[in-house]
Formats: sequence, C-alpha cells, structure tokens
Amino acid sequence: SDANTLYRSTVTATTFSPLSKTVMLNKACVVDNGSVAGFVAANHTIHAITLDPANPVETVISADAIWKNVTVSKDGNRMAAITNSIDTAIFVYDFITKKWAKFTLYNPTAEGTSNKGGVLYADALEFDHTGEYLIYDAYNVIRSTSTDSISYWDIGLMKVWDNQQNKFGDGTVAKLFGSLPDSVSVGDPTFSKNSPNIMAFDLFKGNNIYAIIGLNLETADMGIISTNNTIGN
Repeated sequence: SDANTLYRSTVTATTFSPLSKTVMLNKACVVDNGSVAGFVAANHTIHAITLDPANPVETVISADAIWKNVTVSKDGNRMAAITNSIDTAIFVYDFITKKWAKFTLYNPTAEGTSNKGGVLYADALEFDHTGEYLIYDAYNVIRSTSTDSISYWDIGLMKVWDNQQNKFGDGTVAKLFGSLPDSVSVGDPTFSKNSPNIMAFDLFKGNNIYAIIGLNLETADMGIISTNNTIGN
C-alpha cells in the first residue's frame, strides 16, 4: 500500500523521509558525502536522486533501458554500470569529461597474462576508497567435453581510473583469491565505510552453507562475521 520506494532514515531507524516512488531493480548507491544516490530502475534505466528530504530531485542519467546495476565513486566523479546482457563488460562514465569507457572482464593466469575464458558477466559493483579500482563479483563457467561444466562466482579488482594521470585506467584485473575449493563461491563484495583495507563478502558452498566473511586486505586476516541460510547480499 506504500507507493514510496526509497527513504532517507536516521541510523537509529526512527525517522523516515520518502524520496522516490520509482521502482528500483536493486539497492541504491550513495556518494560519500551523502548528497546523491544512484540506482537502476525496474525499467533498466539509470537514475540519480538528491537526498535532501525537503527537496529530493530525481533525474534520469541514462534513458537506455539496458542496465542491470550501477555504482558511484565515493567522490561522485565516476559511475560504473553493467548491462543485463551476458557481455563480459563493465562500463565506466566520467562525469568530468562526460566520456564512457568499456572494460572487458577476464581471468588473469598465473603468468600474468589474460585469459578471457570462463568469465561471463559481473553482478555486484563497488568503487574502492581511492576511486581507481572497482571490486566486483563475476559468474564463471568452465566447460569440458569430458565432464560436466563447472560454474562458480569469484571476486575481482579492476583498475578503471588512474588518479596520477587523471584518465581511465588500463583495466588490469586481480583476483581476490587465486583459486577456490571445489563447489565454493564468493560474491557480493563491499568495502568498510571507514577503513580502505577492510571488506566483507558472501561465501557459499553447495546449496546449504552460507557465511558472511570479513577480510583485512593489508594483513590477509579473515574470519566469519556471521553464518547464514541464504546470501547475505
């Protein structure tokens, strides 16, 4: 019965101010100063909305009805998005130069060269604190002529911007884990609000083992935050 789809709330969840009635495909992404959020609408267009509860202003950033997910850098200068196609691509838009760049997903090999086989598409996206790297999860399928195909989710880091050169990055990819045990997947990565080295992600094995994992990227310390019976998301 509630037509509102997005609210601004206090951290204690005691006061709610409606912001939008647009049906959203997934969660909104908020810039670091809390002034603007971006999201993909149910019709697959990209929207931005100011978060002043007294005067929220919603605009369509991309009217192309092709998008699946979007994220915005902490400073609000760049936006990254994926389409709803299986296209092995992440698209990044720079609001300063008003230019798009397309980056191709791949799985790096042990020798450091790229191997595009296996990875099909990304899903969750988030910029790191520097605005240079995107962390994302990707769905992979390894096909074989002799055995069943192997499918899994893993997490990658891609350099999409170069702060020193002030231009788009070279798209190099590093994997959070070089290899995963059989039937184990990881996904839905997210960075800590206050520490650039702390992140969390989902781990799932088979159909009935789920956990939210915390990781210190600087020390490689890792532990279970919570066990679950579904994806933490």
